[in-house]
Amino acid sequence: MAPYPTTVYNPSSLAGHWTWSDNFFGRGIMLFYVFTEVAEATHDFWFSNKTYADIDATSDLVFGDGTFPMSKINEDEWDRVNSYVLRRIVYGDGTPHPVFWPKFLDWYKSTFPGLGIAVMSSNNDCIRRCQYLAPCAVCQPLCGVA
Repeated sequence: MAPYPTTVYNPSSLAGHWTWSDNFFGRGIMLFYVFTEVAEATHDFWFSNKTYADIDATSDLVFGDGTFPMSKINEDEWDRVNSYVLRRIVYGDGTPHPVFWPKFLDWYKSTFPGLGIAVMSSNNDCIRRCQYLAPCAVCQPLCGVA
């Protein structure tokens, strides 16, 4: 919302806020992020106006200090210019989008047959790192509550 320019600090690294395919590649990306970012890290959107934003790279190690442009298509879609279209599949209250959620499920099932979706399950950075090295029975006493 106005006034512009404005910044939105998106907590996309928190538990349940981002997904990956539950395979070697997806788990590898998750492993990378738990050892290079903290759970409270934000994914910052720098809005010039209500229809255009530059997004900070999620990882300086991979993307440098770059930003990426996004422009609004409609209320449910944004064009990550020259890359992909970001579509709302779930509303903020957790209800599925009537058009894009079913399309997402169809795409996911055909792209990753038989695989689930992986998410970060904790905002505790110690738990997030420890789970790659040891079972929960070791991590929880060491790190505290998930």
